[in-house]
Amino acid sequence: MLCDELLQDIFTRLPSAPSSSSCSLSVSLDLYVYVSGRDGVDQNRSFDDFDRETGFFLDDGINSKLGLESLFLSGIRSDNFDVGWQWRSCKRLKKLQLKCCSGIEDEGSFSSFVNCLKGLEEIELWVCRSIVDDVLMKLVENYDSLNSLLVYDSGSRDGLLQFLNHTRSNFRKLDLRLHLDLTNNHLLALAMNFRSLSTLRLQSCCPVNGDGLRTFGIVMSSWLEELALINCDVVKREPGLL
Repeated sequence: MLCDELLQDIFTRLPSAPSSSSCSLSVSLDLYVYVSGRDGVDQNRSFDDFDRETGFFLDDGINSKLGLESLFLSGIRSDNFDVGWQWRSCKRLKKLQLKCCSGIEDEGSFSSFVNCLKGLEEIELWVCRSIVDDVLMKLVENYDSLNSLLVYDSGSRDGLLQFLNHTRSNFRKLDLRLHLDLTNNHLLALAMNFRSLSTLRLQSCCPVNGDGLRTFGIVMSSWLEELALINCDVVKREPGLL
């Protein structure tokens, strides 16, 4: 059984030196992150001493400011309890990778997650379908520092379209692996709003047709340096398109 005390101990033992600017943490989906003091754990500590705002016990004296610039988290579930401390521990993130996560918050911790995104330059969302829309919209509402985005399996077509139409970030690289979620409307939004884009990777963009790609190519040809189309049926359906 993996508890939050162990995770906190891992984080707080990381030195703040520049040489420790990256951390990778995987939480198995079969494990449950819980708060010590419950379910018979550490019965000598009162749950009244637990601070839900910080995610720590009041007497822990934990320094929650780390020098991490890159963080990879895997397997956070929607029923994990009190995970806000991990976002409060990361104030200098430049790159965030989430994989197979169905939740990123507990009660009251979403604001902590949003705050840790300040200054973020790269984000990767791998198979996080249930949280993709929320994460992307928080990025739209709060920040404009992103230059790289990877999404594998998006939340919804409309959610992605809203992000593409309203983001204020000057993206240089996009990697969208969306199977059936990318359409001509998304390509049009890319062409109209991503004028700083230099690298675009599209994978399994089955609903896209030749007209959509032609329009996109005409608009983007002046600044797009690299275009990768992987398993996109339109390339086979319309020979000579490229």
